[in-house]
Order: sequence, then C-alpha cells, then structure tokens
Amino acid sequence: MSEKYKVDSSLAWKPPEEKELGLKSLNDWLQEYADLLDKFIIKNRPSWEKIFKKNSSLPICGDMIMDMARWLSINPDFILALMLHESGCGTASIFKEKHNPFGWRAYDKAPRESADFFCSTFGAIAFIMYRIRTLYFSESGKYFKGATLKGLNMNYSRDKIEPYDPATWAEKVCAWMNRIDKFLIKERS
Repeated sequence: MSEKYKVDSSLAWKPPEEKELGLKSLNDWLQEYADLLDKFIIKNRPSWEKIFKKNSSLPICGDMIMDMARWLSINPDFILALMLHESGCGTASIFKEKHNPFGWRAYDKAPRESADFFCSTFGAIAFIMYRIRTLYFSESGKYFKGATLKGLNMNYSRDKIEPYDPATWAEKVCAWMNRIDKFLIKERS
C-alpha cells in the first residue's frame, strides 16, 4: 500500500459531502472518525509508554480534533500526528507540566522555560490550531510558506538533524499521519 501523505501534501481539509456518505449522516461520519482517532490513541498508548519508558498523559481527544478540523479546515490526521510528535506521544514534560501538546513557543535555547502554559490540553488544541491556521496556513499569515508539512517546517520547527536520524521534522510528522491513515483504513474495513 502506498503512502497517502507526503511532506508536500496539502493540510487543508473538508469533510465529505452528505451525498458521498451513503446512508450515514455527516454527524455520524464525523463521530466515527473521532472514535477511531480515540481508538488509535488507546490501542497504541502501551507501546508508546514502553518506548519512552514514561506514562502517557495524552487524552482521548478525537471529538476535539474533529471539531478543530471542521472549524478550521485542517486535516485531522495532521492535528493528531503533530500532537503525537511534539508531545512524545503524551510523555514529554512540557506537555505534562504545561498542557502544551504541540510544544508551542518551546524555543531550542530553553524549551521548558519558553513553552507556553495552558490551563487545559483542550484549550491548547483550540488556541494552537487556530494560530497555526492563521499564521502558517493562510496566505496572508506571517509565516506562510504553503499549507503543507514542508511549508510549516520552514518556520514552525527548527530541525536538529541527528546522525542516527536523518529524517526532517516534516518527514517525521508525515510518518505519523501515514500510520494514522493506515489504522483508519484497517479499522473501517
């Protein structure tokens, strides 16, 4: 099976038209998608905890992801993939201590000190996705370089290429998106 997502794939998204859904309503389709994102988190959490040797605090947030995807026209697989990558699958201290699932404003010189604090993870998801949409994905946005992972990588994240891991930030987030997509396909069949 070929990979659905590439680093230059558009991150814009819109749900399917009702006529494409057959007997399902759009609300039912969106809820099914949200439930599958939650199932992805639940099913993979034990392996993430084993890899990181830490407990994952990643919440079940499929409904919130789908609300943001629909409201902001951002791919829901991207939202979850970015959250997984930036929070170390919910194990990172910035995520746990500051409810910051995307490492928002965690600058390389002092990431823990500079990262924004949020009162809740759900509030952080709404705020940060809105800021990504307006600053990075809108043509009039201050950091717009294209609404793709490649474009986002130019200003959102500074890659630190490690000798043991030559993948860029965009490639790593893209890999998460493809894992999520494969899971969704498998669960729907």
